Amino acid sequence: MSLFIDGKIIAGSATFSGGNVTVLDGLIKIHDGTDQLVVNSDGSINVQSSAVGMASVDLIDIDVSSTNILTSGYTQILAATSADIEFLDITNTTGQFIYIATGAAASEVDEIIVPPNGVAVNLSVASGARLSAKALDANATVGRLTLTTLG
Repeated sequence: MSLFIDGKIIAGSATFSGGNVTVLDGLIKIHDGTDQLVVNSDGSINVQSSAVGMASVDLIDIDVSSTNILTSGYTQILAATSADIEFLDITNTTGQFIYIATGAAASEVDEIIVPPNGVAVNLSVASGARLSAKALDANATVGRLTLTTLG
């Protein structure tokens, strides 16, 4: 699958982010800050909507081939959130189920399980909270884990 942006062809496997369009590991996302149209690599389309009036808090993009997410322990993905979070939009191209947890090192609390491809969920996280990830069944060593946080 390819996407044309400003007259340029962006390959489906490339990483591109510009304006309101993101291309990441075969997923094309078109978003306006509250709603998102996702064109998956198989051509299917999902529409995700977040609550009106929420603003982007943090964008977390982890290249899992460089920062593995293991079953044996938590990997820090953000030392401290920059503001309160109410909503997470997560893209998971690792092929593995991933826990997202909050809390200090050695005191993590599992909050959600992210399936392959990802999920959008309401989740309240206080400003300054540490976020970490842990693989559920098998180590995640390829792909990306991308979290867009809204508050």
